[in-house]
Amino acid sequence: MSRLERTWTISSHFTSTEPPWDPHPPHIWKTSQKFSTSLNPNSNLFAVRATNPGLLAAVQITFSEGTTAIITSDTSWRSIKTIPSNFQSPSLDGSSWTAATVSTPSGKTLQSALILLTVDDGFTLYVNGALVGSSPNQTDVWKSAQRFTVPLSGTSPTLFAVRATNLPGVTTGGQSPAGLLAAIKFTYTDGTTTVVLSDATWKVTSAIPAGFELPSTNDSSWSTAKPLGLYGVSPLDTQVTISNALGEDPAPLLRKEFSTTKTISFARLYYSAGGYAIITLNGAAASDHVLTPGFTKYDVQMQYVVLDVATKLKTGTNAIGVELGRSHYGATLGSVWNWNSAPWHASYLQLGFDTPGFAATGWSLVPVSITQPVSGVYIAAFERIVSGWAKIRVTGPAKTLITIHFGEKLNANRFWLAGSGKSETFEPTFSYKGYQYVQLEGWPAASPPSAADIAGQVVHDDLPSRGGFASSSDLLNKMHTAAHSRRLPYLKMLSTMSQIATVLGKSADATSFNSQAANVKVAFNNAFLSPSNGFYVGVGDSGYRQTHNLLAIAFGLAPNSTTAQNAADSIARDVASRGNHLNTGALGTKYILPVLTDYQHGDAAFAVAQQTTFPSWGYWISNGANTMVRL
Repeated sequence: MSRLERTWTISSHFTSTEPPWDPHPPHIWKTSQKFSTSLNPNSNLFAVRATNPGLLAAVQITFSEGTTAIITSDTSWRSIKTIPSNFQSPSLDGSSWTAATVSTPSGKTLQSALILLTVDDGFTLYVNGALVGSSPNQTDVWKSAQRFTVPLSGTSPTLFAVRATNLPGVTTGGQSPAGLLAAIKFTYTDGTTTVVLSDATWKVTSAIPAGFELPSTNDSSWSTAKPLGLYGVSPLDTQVTISNALGEDPAPLLRKEFSTTKTISFARLYYSAGGYAIITLNGAAASDHVLTPGFTKYDVQMQYVVLDVATKLKTGTNAIGVELGRSHYGATLGSVWNWNSAPWHASYLQLGFDTPGFAATGWSLVPVSITQPVSGVYIAAFERIVSGWAKIRVTGPAKTLITIHFGEKLNANRFWLAGSGKSETFEPTFSYKGYQYVQLEGWPAASPPSAADIAGQVVHDDLPSRGGFASSSDLLNKMHTAAHSRRLPYLKMLSTMSQIATVLGKSADATSFNSQAANVKVAFNNAFLSPSNGFYVGVGDSGYRQTHNLLAIAFGLAPNSTTAQNAADSIARDVASRGNHLNTGALGTKYILPVLTDYQHGDAAFAVAQQTTFPSWGYWISNGANTMVRL
């Protein structure tokens, strides 16, 4: 037997009408069970006592304002083979608290602390009772030490409290190696510094008292931490690198003043950048461009942008300001894409930096609702899913940290207030997100943010609409509004290049591209066309695949019209066998309707388009979607 658990914080209850679970029928695991229960307003525990486990679970949480969230069984769940008597109790916790109180040297006044911290497998950090941050929720996150900078003051001792979480072993399900590694650099008002390392003076407990993170908590009964050795010993070994828990460093600023003595009739601005650049002239935006120049393989090629700026300049002194965004060029945080290790691999915003005389030392959406599911956290909901970012307006003390989440914590943006006493505005214009909800943490005002304080900014290519669609079907109209396009594969690229070469009068190049395209077609059919079946079969396929046949037809890979028709007929048969459902993914979905229509199966195409049960576009629309996701 094993204990598996997951904890979360919510504010409402589940909804379901299914009967209680009956454990007696054989092979009960083949039928998932549904339950409903009321929940606590804060932390809740989902505990399962499993016999011979594999476990598959999905938990839908409904919040008081009507929104929902889905939690699924994954590697963040904990399991144990030895069953404690109170395994189902929230008080049984697989984590522990580590704390250290550091005294300020005599004659010194604190200014700040730089904290480098990692825990196998994760942590939440508090300083003097205030939440500072936590490790990202990702596999092997302990290999990337997180970095935090905390402002301090006075001469009182500083308390660092860490809630450390250790997950069960992947193969055994039991205990796994655990460890904490920390280095804290104190900076004092006189400019001097000292460094404190995690050692045996730190204290630890696995019984979590209320208010454990507060300096007033009595930790005299806690055990002292057990030193495992200097950096390099097991379990962390030398696998830890240092990242920045607050994301990228502040955007670098550049400026240049120049003078003109004559009337300006023509002026162009050319700019290129590793990453992105926002250009201003005399304090005003040089254009409405965002996320430019475009992303390239920077060690091979870089793009540049040209702007007509004649109307932006004046006779006399002018100033050009540049704010740089790192994009993939200067990424420092690790990810599955490894941009931080690509081969090409400041200061805070200063008001007026892009105007003469400075001392050189889209569209908007209004939230439809703003709620506060837990204290200090605000959720702004917009009417639809968009791509872009949010523009935040706030007034608060200097060094106040506002954190903006767009659905994923790893995709958060953070803004330190300057504390000017006036309203400050921030929008993270060097990245875009797909979102409908914006979560704000650290809001400094006594009153919650209003709709005027949070503007949804919609970002897209500046392409004019060249057509429209309208029908008597409300479902089809909504699907058209939500649709978007996909990519061109290699054979299509060769054919397109041949056409371009022909237009340019480069017949030799056109012939070469045509020859390559013909070779691709022959190789494709030799590898994937099944003569006995009359349709295309992929390597390792255990059943019929609609996408293989759709792509072969859509991009002219079939050797003749008879083969193409046979493949299209096979798609129509498979659609019918699935109750008029498509069975495609990101690559094939775009082509199923036009291919069926072009090969005399328009009735099947229409049936798929009108489908409202899973999987289908109509299923999304019927369940409130307003953009296309992925089938």
